[in-house]
Amino acid sequence: MSEPAKIKEVKTILAKLLATENLTVEFANVETASFDVKNRVLLIPTFKDIDAEVLDLFVGHEVSHALYTPVDGLDAMKDKPKNYFGFMNVVEDARIERKIQSKYPGLKKCFYNSYGKLLKSNFFHTDGQDINKLLFIDRLNLKAKLGTQIDIEFNADEQKFYDRAMTTQTWDEVIALTDELFEYCQQELEEKQKEMPETMQQYMQGSDDNQEQEEQEQRQGNGEGESSDGSQEGQSDDFENADDAEEDIKSPADAGEEETDEEGDVKSKQPSSPRADYDNKASDEDGIDPGAKALTDIASRQMQKKLVENDERKITQYVDIPKTINLKEYIVTSETMNDELRTHWSSISRRDEILSKNLKEFKNKNQKVINYLAKEFEMKKAADKYAKASESKTGVLNTNKLFSYKYNDDIFKKNMIIPNGKDHGMVFFLDWSGSMCDNLKGTMEQLLCLALFCKKCNIPFSAYAFSSEYEKRTMNSRGVCQSQNINEINLGAVALLEFFNDKMNTKQFNQAMENCIAISGMFGRYGTSNSAGDFAYWGLPRSYYIGGTPLDHAIVLATKLVPEFQKRTGVQIMNTVFLTDGSSHMVDGVYGVNGYDRDPFRSGNIIFRDKKTGKQISVQRNPDTSYISRLNCTKPLYKLFKTITGSNTCGFFIASNRDFRYAYDQFVVTPGATFDYYDVEAKRKQWMKEKSIVATNSGLDELYILKGGKHLETSDEGLQVEAGASKGALTSAFKKMNKGKLQNRVILSKFIDKIAA
Repeated sequence: MSEPAKIKEVKTILAKLLATENLTVEFANVETASFDVKNRVLLIPTFKDIDAEVLDLFVGHEVSHALYTPVDGLDAMKDKPKNYFGFMNVVEDARIERKIQSKYPGLKKCFYNSYGKLLKSNFFHTDGQDINKLLFIDRLNLKAKLGTQIDIEFNADEQKFYDRAMTTQTWDEVIALTDELFEYCQQELEEKQKEMPETMQQYMQGSDDNQEQEEQEQRQGNGEGESSDGSQEGQSDDFENADDAEEDIKSPADAGEEETDEEGDVKSKQPSSPRADYDNKASDEDGIDPGAKALTDIASRQMQKKLVENDERKITQYVDIPKTINLKEYIVTSETMNDELRTHWSSISRRDEILSKNLKEFKNKNQKVINYLAKEFEMKKAADKYAKASESKTGVLNTNKLFSYKYNDDIFKKNMIIPNGKDHGMVFFLDWSGSMCDNLKGTMEQLLCLALFCKKCNIPFSAYAFSSEYEKRTMNSRGVCQSQNINEINLGAVALLEFFNDKMNTKQFNQAMENCIAISGMFGRYGTSNSAGDFAYWGLPRSYYIGGTPLDHAIVLATKLVPEFQKRTGVQIMNTVFLTDGSSHMVDGVYGVNGYDRDPFRSGNIIFRDKKTGKQISVQRNPDTSYISRLNCTKPLYKLFKTITGSNTCGFFIASNRDFRYAYDQFVVTPGATFDYYDVEAKRKQWMKEKSIVATNSGLDELYILKGGKHLETSDEGLQVEAGASKGALTSAFKKMNKGKLQNRVILSKFIDKIAA
């Protein structure tokens, strides 16, 4: 993780700790920071450079707004003058900064040092000015923030105002004081205009004057007052490494009507905040009128905008898991699959007889292994249960031990406490892509063994294939996959083909088994005619063809599907398995501000986020490229899925001989590690011998890299010995046969080893 990313992560945690709640913190593509007091979202701009201490000031300031600024505090001020909101912000800042420092005294030094840096950097545009000639609202703002670091003169009335500002406790007191200050400064301006008209001229400028002045500065290019990089002259190096700490409260006056969903998220426009630059009422460009105003407050916002990062490669982009997904629109139920497949095979002679016959053969071939593994599973669960057993004293005397009371304190009866075993559940996601063609026969046979095992052990179990082909055009035209909330992932055409679920009765389960055996036989055509059985030329409906690899899409759907599975079944230990042989294609962008899809992956720092749970994770960009690779998205999605659901995660990556090096580089090697030829060859030999190796650099708890092709098929070679073999030879052959059976059912055996503990 890069240093800026680490700082952002730390400050996100800091904000949540200070607020004593689970805020949503966004380092977003915004010009000024704000806090949405209604939806509890803290927006932080991405700055060109980040000074940790100044960012602490900024985070503390905004969190204090979250704690102390009332949600509906601005509703009654729609008719106030534009310049009024700057006054209110100065008074409210004094209140909330005092409160946050009182609540967390460790912030006092941070606030003191950071405001000193900001003053030296001309953050308030006070260089070259006699501060004591400014209107009282500006002198109050500077004194409240800088304290003993600045000498400012107040008359008797102003001192009383200042003392009140530094002791306000409630929002009503803030508004009452703001009303008095606004009136006082209007009168002060009239008086000072007569005494010092040149100094007061800056207060008499309005929006049009500011715009004309900015245009003149632009025409001057690199003239006086601005350096070649657009920063103010006199800006110190300290400020270039500092974040902005001066934020504003938004006026609700011009807050437009926006379409939102049932949870308050904006659908078609950029979400607004109750605190975002006063809704332009108090902005430095088009929200001020001639007259008394808080110039130092306006100046701070101007400086903020100049510090905001505009390099797209460094801006943080959020990619959100959709808050709501109608899973029924994505899942092709087992009932639908059965109807569509049987209809497509309706012209096959003796269809039902053939299906029934092959199911019986498959069960007979695998039943002994299934029974053995089921027994092993129950034994491992029992062993774990007894390992956690404990004894407790009952407080009742054991009469058989009374004779030893003189030298033994342990004369009480004991109870053995054996904890109940925990319920397991499993959801399996199978890659239904074209590259799986040569592996689907063996993979589906493994899946069938897994289904039989779960059925025998009463483990709640669902299995899906993620497909890009099922009703691809129809789904897009229906708009099923299009999110309507800003920054949410647009899933595109993806469907989950439901092979099995735990709600099936025996008849439905057997029909699903028959269908899967038939499909697996169709993908066995690469071998001899016998390997395809009777199904080689039955064919599949067009929507069941293998296609792309929407793995990322399936992970997103799993964030909703698995919690529903957990809730429905009540399982205590959830296991989710993803089986694939390649990289996912990218999700179809995110829903943009203007209602169209946009691709956030080409630039910037990407953060995958689930706003519903508040969980998020950064995407690591390849340092030598400007584009995020597909695996760089899949790995954090796996981690986010685990964080959201609490599920154990396991994967199986099927590799051919030529794919092993790719799998090793992507999933075995630690990122940034030096290439080790000997380790590659050692892992390859292990993989060739054991037909699998375990990788931990995949985003999953464990990823098993399996040897594909024929090695996945659940063949049964039987006991192979010569006539007259010795007892030792028979024993060796028997062990080899049993070991081969387990190796041939590698997915099932690995799964049992993982979940039985």
